[in-house]
Amino acid sequence: MRGFRNSTSQWELRRAWRATIRATLSTIILLACQALGKSVDYSWSNPGSGIWSQTGNWAPATGFPSNSLDNATIDSALPLNVAENSTISIRSLSIPQSPVTLNVGGTLTVANALILPGIVNLTGADKPTGIAGQLKVTGGSLTNQGTLNVGAVGALGAGPGGTINWGVINLLSPINPPSGGFSYFDHITGDVTNRGTFEIFGNNLNVECGGPSNSFTNHATLLIDSGATLAPYQGTLLNATDGTLAGGGVIGNGIGGTLNNHGLLSPGDGLGRLSVNTQTVQLFADGTLQIQIGGVNPGVTYDQLALRSAGIIGGNLDLEFVNGFVPVLNETFSIVTGSGLSGQFINAPGNVITTSVGTFAVSYSASEVLLTVVAVPEPSGAGLLSFAAVLCTLFRLRQCSKTGADGPTEVFKLCHRPRRRRPNC
Repeated sequence: MRGFRNSTSQWELRRAWRATIRATLSTIILLACQALGKSVDYSWSNPGSGIWSQTGNWAPATGFPSNSLDNATIDSALPLNVAENSTISIRSLSIPQSPVTLNVGGTLTVANALILPGIVNLTGADKPTGIAGQLKVTGGSLTNQGTLNVGAVGALGAGPGGTINWGVINLLSPINPPSGGFSYFDHITGDVTNRGTFEIFGNNLNVECGGPSNSFTNHATLLIDSGATLAPYQGTLLNATDGTLAGGGVIGNGIGGTLNNHGLLSPGDGLGRLSVNTQTVQLFADGTLQIQIGGVNPGVTYDQLALRSAGIIGGNLDLEFVNGFVPVLNETFSIVTGSGLSGQFINAPGNVITTSVGTFAVSYSASEVLLTVVAVPEPSGAGLLSFAAVLCTLFRLRQCSKTGADGPTEVFKLCHRPRRRRPNC
């Protein structure tokens, strides 16, 4: 028994010793890997050629930020260029409040949150295949405080914090759009919150936004130009109470998605038609639909909101008459079209709304909201008095004597009043 115990104890000692050896080797290997992949803090203080990946443009001048552990600081106003087809992945990017210009033609991925105070151009390649000019923030929020230009074909993405815009974001259409029905796509992943100016230019540009659970919330100005499409997929495009959503483009790609309006919804680029291809549309009570009218041609000389499917009408209707247009009796204006429309505007009690140029009957059906001119202003009493006063300055009524066959008779004549002499009746 004693021998058995001794052999058992020795076996346990050897097993513990081996475990200790393995743990020590693992620690040594881990430390060696960490030493080889140690993070470096780079500063863009010697811009030289302006190329990100060129050694010597950074301090220390032994390399450039390219490792997922590297940190980069841009403190020079000279442009910094990430070359097309290049791939840069770093831990953090710091840009002080200075007029920095960053041109990204390839892919720049930043793990931590990123704040952009200057000018960033996701230029990419103007071609119908592939994606170039990508900026991705995987571990935090992407906050734009300057001007961010996303060119065709470009991609913009953010992690859990989403994209927050306080400045200007321009999604630019291609210079030479291709023929054959192909559309350029800009891609936005994650949630988007706009508190500045967010404009999607036309010229055959589709913008894919988020996924089924992502949202686009507008607190400022969101413009979708004619020829452009903003597709929120199955997510929600929310125009908040302090937001303005305008343009003559298209919202939605016909797959799903929701448009909820609590702010100002203004169809048209000036005058025009805003088409909504989301699955549901709701105009809430705290929102306003602004319709400008400058003629009788729907979507051309007056604004129209065209819904692909069901829509719930609500909120206020704001009618503005432009270009000197004055409607006449019985003219009609189809301001909303759709399928399965319901609800009504809260500022048109009795289905009537009165403006300075006339009174309109508002009729609702499942497919249309129609305005019909039922009354136009008549000259007011004050206006008639003013007209009479003008006449009195030019004419006066005189009692005159006229001699006829039966002798003199008194007659009254409306005589012109010359400036310096008495009228001769």
